[in-house]
Amino acid sequence: MYKICLPSSKYRHIPKIKLLSQTILSILIYVELLFGNSVIAKQRPKKNELDFQEVLKENIQYPPMVDKCPLRIVGGQKVDINEVPYQIVIQTYLIRNAYWILVCGGSIVTQRHVVTAAHCFPRRLWNRKTYRVLAGTGKLGSTGQSKEVQKYPTIKRKILSCFRHKYYNEEEFKHDFAVLTLDSPVNFTENVQAIPMLQPSHGIQLQINGLCVVSGFGVYTNYKTSKSLRIVCVPIVSTSVCIKHYYNYLQNHQFCAGTQGKDSCWGDSGGPITYKGYLVGVVSYGAAQCGWSPSVYTRISSYTSGENVPFVANRCVTSAIYNLLYINNILLFFVYNLFSKHVVTF
Repeated sequence: MYKICLPSSKYRHIPKIKLLSQTILSILIYVELLFGNSVIAKQRPKKNELDFQEVLKENIQYPPMVDKCPLRIVGGQKVDINEVPYQIVIQTYLIRNAYWILVCGGSIVTQRHVVTAAHCFPRRLWNRKTYRVLAGTGKLGSTGQSKEVQKYPTIKRKILSCFRHKYYNEEEFKHDFAVLTLDSPVNFTENVQAIPMLQPSHGIQLQINGLCVVSGFGVYTNYKTSKSLRIVCVPIVSTSVCIKHYYNYLQNHQFCAGTQGKDSCWGDSGGPITYKGYLVGVVSYGAAQCGWSPSVYTRISSYTSGENVPFVANRCVTSAIYNLLYINNILLFFVYNLFSKHVVTF
C-alpha cells in the first residue's frame, strides 16, 4: 500500500512514503484525531502570514561570509562550525527526546528565521513538536545529540511556524523553498551567524564554473550520514548541461552545481550553497547516485527580487500516525540503499 517515492527512478529527493490512496490517508488522520492526545487545532500554527520582505530587510544588513573556495579546493572535508556559522540542523526524534535523527539542513538568515527546502516537511503528516533546530554545532553523536565541547554551547530551538512557498510542487520540484520561524531568537556568536541572501542590489551574478560552498551532515560514504559537518566546493554548471541530466524538470528558479565526486547528497537537503559569501541556493534534488551528476538547487535570487513572495503555513496533526509512517519510511529507505550501487561522495 505504500512505496518509497523518489522523484523518479533516476532522481533523488528526501525519501518519503507515498500512499496510493488519499482515502487511506484521510482515514489515518481521522483515527489520529479520535485517539490522539490532541486535535489539529492544538497543533496547527497560528494563521499568521509571513512577510518575506521584512525578513529580507533584516537579512540585507548582515555582511557576507568569507569565501572559502578561493582559499582551498576541498573534495569533502570536515570543518569547524565557525567556518560556516550559518549552518543549522533540522532533526526529529524516533524516541522522545532520546534518539534524534537528521531530517535536513538549513541556513540562518535572521535571529528568528531559517531558510530550508519545502520538501523537508510533508504537507499534512507533520507535527512541529517532534522537530527541533540545532545551531552552533559541527558534530553530532550517535543519538543525534551535539557532541562538541566548545566555548559556546549548542543552541536548540523549536519551530514556531513553517512556511512553504505557495506554489511548491513536490511532483515537479517547483519552488522547493521554505522559511521556518523559531520559537525564540538565537544569540549570535562566532559559531552562530546569519548569512545574507543574494539580492539584486549586491550586483553579483552566478558565473559558469564559479565555485560554490555546499555544507551539511548528509551521506558521504556507505550511505552513512556524517557525524561531522563537512563542506565541498562545487562548480556552477550551465543550464544546457543541466538539462541533459534533468530534462523538463529543471525550472528557471533553479540552477545546477557539482562535478564527479563533489556533490551534495542524502541528508543535505535544505542546506546552504553559497557563492562569494552569499547564500545563493538551497539543496533541492539530484541523481539517485550522488557524485555522478550535478545536483539541483533552488535559486535564492528568484525570491529576493522585491516582488511579494507568497507563502502558506504548513498544516500539522499529532505525531502518532506520522511517526509510524516515518519509521516505516526509514526502514524502506535503507532496504532501497542495500540494493543500490555503492558510491563514495562527500
